[in-house]
Amino acid sequence: MLALAKSSGCLACHAVQQTKVGPAYAAIAARDAHKPGALETLQDAILHGESGTWGIIPMPAYGGAEHVLSRAQARDLAQWILGLAPHP
Repeated sequence: MLALAKSSGCLACHAVQQTKVGPAYAAIAARDAHKPGALETLQDAILHGESGTWGIIPMPAYGGAEHVLSRAQARDLAQWILGLAPHP
């Protein structure tokens, strides 16, 4: 999944453990992994973009007309990111 994140441009703004322009994947997982619907919410954010959740800098869409990621790839990335959460 790290290779997919890199090839699709995600790592330009995100890292696994450190905050860059966007939040660290580990921080996303720690905050959201155990929320109901987290996988679908994160998949939608990846595909359609997100604004205001982690600050003022919006995340661009990686699905839709851009066709950077398929729906299945976005779901796989979301599942991988949420899997980084510490286990309770």
